[in-house]
Amino acid sequence: VYDTATDAGPLDVYVTAPGVALSTVAPSFTINALTFGQTSALTPLTPGTTYEVRVTGQNVKSDLRADVQNVVLTNQQIGTVVLTPAVGGILLNGALLVQQGAYTAARNTTARVRLATGPMSGSPTVAAVAGTTTIDSGTVAPSVSSSYVTVPAAGPLSVSVNGTAQTVPVTALVAGSDNTVLVYGNPTSATVSVLTDDNHLPADPTKFKLRLVNMLTGTSAAALQLSANYANVAPTSTLPGTASAYGLITPTASMPLSVSSPSMYNTTVSLTANSVYSLFVLDTSTSGPSAPRLVLDR
Repeated sequence: VYDTATDAGPLDVYVTAPGVALSTVAPSFTINALTFGQTSALTPLTPGTTYEVRVTGQNVKSDLRADVQNVVLTNQQIGTVVLTPAVGGILLNGALLVQQGAYTAARNTTARVRLATGPMSGSPTVAAVAGTTTIDSGTVAPSVSSSYVTVPAAGPLSVSVNGTAQTVPVTALVAGSDNTVLVYGNPTSATVSVLTDDNHLPADPTKFKLRLVNMLTGTSAAALQLSANYANVAPTSTLPGTASAYGLITPTASMPLSVSSPSMYNTTVSLTANSVYSLFVLDTSTSGPSAPRLVLDR
């Protein structure tokens, strides 16, 4: 296994017969966090037998990152499964390279999605589904999930509020991507936005990444500016229903964090280097269920 996805973090690799439950087997290879591409040792396989190669987050069998199927080698052949990063920073693309033979790509066909809901009158229940895979079976607004669900990228993506289907701006997700579905506004005709998340780790591991997600609606809707340690996170203000660019920030103890336009949120935080965060602004409240939510994305 040749792992070029240094940003994906530590991984487990399982080489099994097709469809074997990962809960019943131990990893064939363990790959620790990388700063450069690395190749595992070779392992012997039975020639002419079909194998499936699955990659998960280390020690988390349910965190499937890549699935390379129909791996078959003949006697004396040497095969290398190549892992490359997908667009979101967590999922992986795979390929099988046979020495002096064929190269077969195994692109990831899934995406990761989470749901974030703003305050809506009556505190309705919001649900989201991609294809037949449930993203959230029903959460009471407002709510921001810190957990992603892996779904088929082909979708289609659907959102309902109190059981009523809402208009979704996209029908399919980009394979290998991480996404946040925003639902906010009037519960009878909610606004749904789909954000593309960048969960690649910071290029500088001594810093963290931070962005603002603006979910203001109605008379309180306004462009917002996020600052950390008295410096703007992004060069421009963030419009409602959108996210700012990610800022690359050096962590300090009790770092001032504020949202302005006008001044509406001030606090101090201690954030961790080599991490990714999002600050969700749900409305102008600074306390209670609608307070801004600082979420560790990775």
